[in-house]
Amino acid sequence: MLVYLFAQLIFPGEEQFFTNVRQLTFEGENAEAYFSPSGQKIIFQYKGKGALYVKVDPFHLPRLEKSLRDAGYEEFVIRTLSDGDRMVVVPGLVDSSHISRVLSGIDVSGTFVKGAYECDQMFIMDTSGFPLMMVSDGRGRTTCGWFITEDTVVYSSTRLHYDGKCPRNPLVHDYMKKGIYVWPLFNYDLFMKDLVSGRETLLVASDGYDAEAEGNAPDGTIVFTSSMDGDLDLYTLNPFMGQKIPDRITSFPGYDGGAMFSPSGRYIVFRANHLADSGAIKEFRSLLSKGLVKPTHVEIYVYDTKTDSLWQVTKTDTNVANFAPYFLPSEKEIIFASNMHEPGGFSFELYIIGIDGSNLRRVTHSGGFNAFPMFTRDGKKLIWTSNRNGKDRREFNIFIADWIYEGE
Repeated sequence: MLVYLFAQLIFPGEEQFFTNVRQLTFEGENAEAYFSPSGQKIIFQYKGKGALYVKVDPFHLPRLEKSLRDAGYEEFVIRTLSDGDRMVVVPGLVDSSHISRVLSGIDVSGTFVKGAYECDQMFIMDTSGFPLMMVSDGRGRTTCGWFITEDTVVYSSTRLHYDGKCPRNPLVHDYMKKGIYVWPLFNYDLFMKDLVSGRETLLVASDGYDAEAEGNAPDGTIVFTSSMDGDLDLYTLNPFMGQKIPDRITSFPGYDGGAMFSPSGRYIVFRANHLADSGAIKEFRSLLSKGLVKPTHVEIYVYDTKTDSLWQVTKTDTNVANFAPYFLPSEKEIIFASNMHEPGGFSFELYIIGIDGSNLRRVTHSGGFNAFPMFTRDGKKLIWTSNRNGKDRREFNIFIADWIYEGE
């Protein structure tokens, strides 16, 4: 069966915020997609059975379609690109000998093989969804990639501890059987990579969790989460100024993470669960010692670097998780993901709220998973992760849209 994209990509109520929704990925679990400063490239993490990507002009497209069917590949996606060429995505076609036979005698303008990976790996694609390069080396897990400059990225990887297997924490399943939802915290280290030279620099490698890095600040400072001091706190580091020792900016018992600078660099927005109850603190530290965290209740906070002040933005039910915040270009509002419409559930939608906690509005209405939103610097494009149009609830893809909400 040939797959075209005539499914529902926009749901009632969303049209007041964005339009012209396009799906950029089509197989596996794709998440945490973020724009480069120019808005022309996107870094994202992926795991799945892999796919072949081909660029071909309309004249040669029928021949490619026939060749795919003759080779037994009945399911593939065709997208029209801005230059008129077609992008053909063939899930599961990663074997080089099979690819050679399929493409034999067909004039194509570009190909890319996104391999099969059990663990998340880091890739870069253009805004049409065509992969440009693989950033990671295939070993271990990766997470939280971000462009510091157009040609420099940061991301976290477990590859320094790679033993030939995809790292797992078996305790997750044990807690899940008890009805306790937990996230594993693997031994990630923080890397910076020059995309032109391929040179990588190890930035942070504490004995534990160093991840969730973001570098939106104008001076190149990154903010990240680490367990280096026995908690899960936020730290900043400027690799371009030769800084070696990170600065710790939070010190509350509990989890601080998913931090993002505002466009000017003045504010840092993040998710957190600040604990005061001795029993909750004891449970948190016990889980942390096992490489786990319970993320079922997190709120949105803002830190003002100019005044050294911090305040809580969302105030929701204890079964609500508010996460993945990002500033609108005005810095007066924040977009974030939440299950506040279904406390304790696994349906997450995007919301907008004022920086002072006022004027809450729901943005997405797909009834599934919507998270990790980000805008281009001019505020004209929104990118986010969603399982809309997926074959099952574990198929997460990247979507891009024209942002039309004017905001405050």
